[in-house]
Amino acid sequence: MSYGIDFGFLKGAKMEDKLSLLTGKGKAIRVLSQKKLDKKVVEYYIKQAIEIDSKK
Repeated sequence: MSYGIDFGFLKGAKMEDKLSLLTGKGKAIRVLSQKKLDKKVVEYYIKQAIEIDSKK
């Protein structure tokens, strides 16, 4: 069993996924799995999540 961290984005289906790292095919949620933390990758997705959330 490999270990890592998963970041779940509740509005992930609205996110741009240029890196093709998000998983999920539902209407909303996408998950970013990281076995080794890549801060630039996480920052790319978190910035989008914050921007999407601020457009309420």
